[in-house]
Amino acid sequence: LAFSDWSELQKTRREMLRIHTFPRAFTTKYNQLSQIISKEMSSFVIDLQGPKALSTKSLILQTCANVFTSYFCSRRFSLDDTDFRDMVGNFDKVFWEVNQGYAADFMPFLMPLHALNMRRMSHWSEMIREFVEKRLIEDRLNSWTEFIKEEDYVDCLINHVKSGAEPEMTWDTALFALEDIIGGHSAIGNFLMRIFGFLATRENVQATAQREIDGVQGSGQIVGLEQRRNMPYTEAIMLEAIRLIASPIVPHVANRDSSVA
Repeated sequence: LAFSDWSELQKTRREMLRIHTFPRAFTTKYNQLSQIISKEMSSFVIDLQGPKALSTKSLILQTCANVFTSYFCSRRFSLDDTDFRDMVGNFDKVFWEVNQGYAADFMPFLMPLHALNMRRMSHWSEMIREFVEKRLIEDRLNSWTEFIKEEDYVDCLINHVKSGAEPEMTWDTALFALEDIIGGHSAIGNFLMRIFGFLATRENVQATAQREIDGVQGSGQIVGLEQRRNMPYTEAIMLEAIRLIASPIVPHVANRDSSVA
């Protein structure tokens, strides 16, 4: 949405997402999100304590992806699901590429030098699209006959496209909107990896956060969104990580004419 041109279609996309991405505290959507996160964190801890050797990053990314697909699409996948693991891996590769900060991002005439990278990203994107169509949305799209109760973001998209609501949205645009928000799991997963990297060298911060968490919920219990207000230190860790790694420059499409003096 950073590149939104504020057309009626883009405004509609924003409004359709708002109820899902900014649920008010203790509403149905808020409680649903908290329950999904708690469930995935419980599974995450069990997998970490299991006898099998695991890639920490892959497990974190897959856990985040299941939070996103469960919340936005009402679908959860086994960590042994090859298609699901490929989808997560492809999103991670795309995320890595678009965050490299190539000179061609600012000097388009250099783009021919990135032809190979662009072909690879196109291939990864096609595989992501195939997964989204077949595993997340196809059966619900084909079974749609009339306006349905909107339980998740997929329902909102299908209702809008199939009912011919204004402003008109093509199915390709709807799929892109879904892929766009689902891909957010990669940003969150990589952000968590950076946080753990910072914490690994700061044992005093780990200990203080652990005391705060145990004081809120009790040792061995999963913390939910409802405890957030009682965890200022833990939240400060995340905000400090954002300060350290996030770019202060976020591109946006201008909504009015301007000039540089």
